[in-house]
Formats: sequence, structure tokens, C-alpha cells
Amino acid sequence: MSSALRYYGLIPEEVYVMQSMTLKHSRDFDTPVGRFEYTYISKDAFSVGLSSIKKNEYAFVIATPEKALCDLIANSPGVNLRYPKDAALYLEEDIRMELSDFKQMNPAILDEYAKVGKKADSIRTLLKLLKQ
Repeated sequence: MSSALRYYGLIPEEVYVMQSMTLKHSRDFDTPVGRFEYTYISKDAFSVGLSSIKKNEYAFVIATPEKALCDLIANSPGVNLRYPKDAALYLEEDIRMELSDFKQMNPAILDEYAKVGKKADSIRTLLKLLKQ
């Protein structure tokens, strides 16, 4: 979610909580190195838009920018994007993502997420904005 969007440089704010999706129960952990939040997601939605990255001596799996955005919307209470104008305001004002960066996203991942994830109507509204 936000931590992946920040990793890709798509949002300007520092993220102090490492957010991850899980196939198990949602849980939060406070550790000496930081806070970790695990949020349950269905198996079908979990597998959409994952990327494997190797950096120096480490390898890890991270959500693509598209999946991170979908997961954030799907798991944010009160976010209901009914019109492309709503989606643009959410991106620009709520999470402070540049529309030019959003327009570079892969519509196929958003479409696939809309078929299996939560808040499908909001994700389809994002797709409409992306295609404008």
C-alpha cells in the first residue's frame, strides 16, 4: 500500500509503517525497527500485480505500483471513488500522487484487480480516469 507507493517514489510523504498484504489473519506488530501491519486479502487478489526485485544481496516481493494503489483504496475506509473526478481528487489531494505518474500505470493490472478485489467499482473508476 503506502509503503510500496513510497518505494517507487509515487507519493512524497515518508511512510513510517511497513504495510503488507497477507493470506492469513490481519495483525500488527510493533518492533524495535518499526511498525508492521499485515492486512488480509483474498488469494485471488493477492496474486495480482506482484513483482520480484533483487537489490544488492537481497531479493523481495513487492506490489507493483498499480497493485499498491488498488490495495490502498480497497483497504481504506471511507474511500469510494464514484466518478473520475473523485479519483483525480483522491490521487492529487489525499495521497498526493502526480496524475502524470498515475497515467503511466498499466491498465491491465487495474482491470484484473477489479475482477477479484474489494471495491471493484472504485477500481473501475480509476480505470476510467486512466483511459481519459
